Amino acid sequence: MDNTAQFVSNLNVARFEDGLRFEHDPAIRASLQGLLLEEEDKLGHRVERLGNVQRHTSEGSAQFRQRAVFAVRLPPRRESSACSGH
Repeated sequence: MDNTAQFVSNLNVARFEDGLRFEHDPAIRASLQGLLLEEEDKLGHRVERLGNVQRHTSEGSAQFRQRAVFAVRLPPRRESSACSGH
């Protein structure tokens, strides 16, 4: 793999890892995991980096759970005529 292809592949890996951190939809997460594994395979790091994929998946799930708990604890939102501009 030449330097340019490796650079692009590394960017794709970073983008897919970021997507796994923030995406909540299981179908999209599965797609991102597949794309990430394909990129890792191109780089020749599949076995070594599989742990990273699993870690990013776990971290994303943990962040989602934390946000869900936080959202449940929020008081109900009140509609205000001052906020709506009327």
